Formats: sequence, structure tokens, C-alpha cells
Amino acid sequence: MIFWITVPITVILLVLGLFIIKQYSSTEHYEFDWVRFGVLALGMITLLLGFNIMGQPGVLVKFISYMLVSAALFTTFGWLSKRSHKALFKLSVFKRPVFLFSFLPYVFLQYANIGINFMLPSYVQMVNGAAAVIGGLILLPGSIFNGLGQPIYGWMLDRFGGKLPLYLGNSLFLVPIVVMMIMGQEMSVLIITILYTIFATGRSMAFGNSMAYGLKHLPRDEQKDANAIYGTGNMLAGSLGTTIIAALMTSVHIASFSHVQNIVAGSRMAFGMLALLGVINFFLFRSIV
Repeated sequence: MIFWITVPITVILLVLGLFIIKQYSSTEHYEFDWVRFGVLALGMITLLLGFNIMGQPGVLVKFISYMLVSAALFTTFGWLSKRSHKALFKLSVFKRPVFLFSFLPYVFLQYANIGINFMLPSYVQMVNGAAAVIGGLILLPGSIFNGLGQPIYGWMLDRFGGKLPLYLGNSLFLVPIVVMMIMGQEMSVLIITILYTIFATGRSMAFGNSMAYGLKHLPRDEQKDANAIYGTGNMLAGSLGTTIIAALMTSVHIASFSHVQNIVAGSRMAFGMLALLGVINFFLFRSIV
């Protein structure tokens, strides 16, 4: 039912886009590289299938097999990319530090965003005993701040450069995660809502500006390739975030613990992993701003 509700909205947006979005630059004909596209798609699908079974008992060999096949497909994609002249995107953009060190935080932030958006509603239901509607509502204030803050975050980048929005955003992203990891079961629904709102504000501030800063400092002829890679990484990171966070959250099975205590322990592992990504982001940002 939830997915059917989104269908009319999608149709309305499609119709509006057909009339509002215009082509402002001349188009060119390119021969699309279906072979590379297929290899890349298979590599991503295999990777996701592998992580999707992570945490299940007796699947280690199957998981390793998925990872090996995925690695082989990504290697093949890289080999084909060096020889193909058809249109997809150029991997040479990764040779530019400003792209690489903005792309990695971009995907880390999206990974954390989708993962924690899945985890927290489940957490408050299983640990705090909240109703499902409360589990959804805890994300509402942060989502509102995300929407209202976008113009401000863009203004910060234009006015102060990359350092302020990237460092401030990542700090606001990191601190609530560390607090959640430390507090664990002691968090009330209200505290989780407040911490998520701070997290969402910081993540949104750093996320959009990571991409904007990277594109801003690339040659114009490489921006379309970079934009395509940002989008691909965004989708893949989101999928992995949900899968891995869910697996970590339910990965602890200590016999002397209650179900709630096991969930809290697994969630602390997930928070710890996200906190580590936040720390890594500081070093990556330091390389470009």
C-alpha cells in the first residue's frame, strides 16, 4: 500500500517535468556502451546479493563467492573502460584528488543516511517499545530541516568556501552518532528524535556540498562523467547501507542477553561503523579544502 501511494506523486512529477524542464544546451549523438553497462550492473547486483545474505548462518562460502564474482566483474569493467570509446562514463576522473576525496565522503554520507533511516524506526520499536507510527515520526523533524536548509547550505559554500559546510556538516553528522553509540538503551524516543535531527542536518549540509565542491573544481568536460559517477555511487551506497546496517543490527546473539540487549549491542556496532566513516571523512575533506 505504501508503494502504491507514491505512484500518483511520481506521475504528477513526471508530467510537470515534461513541461517545465527544458533542454538549454545542444545535444550530441553518442554510441552507448551496452557491454560496459551490463558488466557494471552485474557487478553491482552480485555485490548487493552477497551483502544481502550477510549475517545468515552457514553462508560464508556463498558470500565469498559473490564477492569474488563481483570483484571479477568490476575488474573487467575497469579493463573494458581503458579500451572503449563508447559513451558511459570515464574512470579517468578518479585520478583527480578533488573528485576522489569528495566522492568518497559523498557515498559514505549516503550510506549512513539510508542505513540509519532504516535502523532508527526499527530501533525505537524493538528497544523502546514505540508504535510503528512513532518510529516513522522520529525522522520527520530531521527531514523538514533537510528541506528547509538546502538553500542555506548552498549559500554557505558560495560565501565561505568548502571548509565551513564540509567540516561543520560532518561534525554535526558525527557527534550524534557517537552519543547514540554511548547511550544505547538509555536513549528515550525524544532523545533519539533530537539526535537524529542534528545528524540529518549535518549529513545534508556535508552531503550536497561534497558533490557541489567536487564538480566546481573539475574541468567542464569532465563534469558530466563525474556527475554520472556521483549518481551511481549514491544509489549503490544507499542499497549497501540498508543491507549492512540491518545485518549488523541483528548480528548479536549472546545467550545471556535478552532480545532487546542483543539489538542494542548490534546497533552499537552499526553506530560505531558509521562513526568511523565520519572520522575518515575529516581526513578526506582535509585533502581538498
